[in-house]
Amino acid sequence: MAQVNTTTAPSNTVVTGATLKGPLLTKTGAFNYAAVNQWLATHAGGNPNNVAIVPCNGVTFASFTMGKGGKAPSKTMGGFNAKQYGVRQTMLWHALNGQLTLGAWLNACKSKGALGIPSGGQSAVKPIVLLALLNGGFSRSASTWGVPQVQLVVKPQTKAPAKK
Repeated sequence: MAQVNTTTAPSNTVVTGATLKGPLLTKTGAFNYAAVNQWLATHAGGNPNNVAIVPCNGVTFASFTMGKGGKAPSKTMGGFNAKQYGVRQTMLWHALNGQLTLGAWLNACKSKGALGIPSGGQSAVKPIVLLALLNGGFSRSASTWGVPQVQLVVKPQTKAPAKK
């Protein structure tokens, strides 16, 4: 269980390769959102765009069984259609396919984000899908509970060289 000092201010320090792996729970057993924010502040310079979401030990969308329901995920940015695709399925698919930084994924999952999910379904402050992946499921009854499905890894984004 991660213990957290929630008063940590973001630093300019970026620790390339630093890893955050769950489970992240408070003393009461609730999801520990503050642990993610503190880790971002102390290891990624407070910038979620410096962080990659990396599946653990070969975890894939197909192997993660919790919270996917019956609908398919929208695999294209902006291609979400509520009649055809599921909100949580879409967020899980993009988290487990490593194409977005944590910052881009959080923004994409918010209302009117790049995934095109009209109602959002994710908060950048309390990212329930991310915590479920870090904790191994959405509830203690999950067969994978306590076994992290992803880890967060600091991989600073580099800017492309200017064209001459």
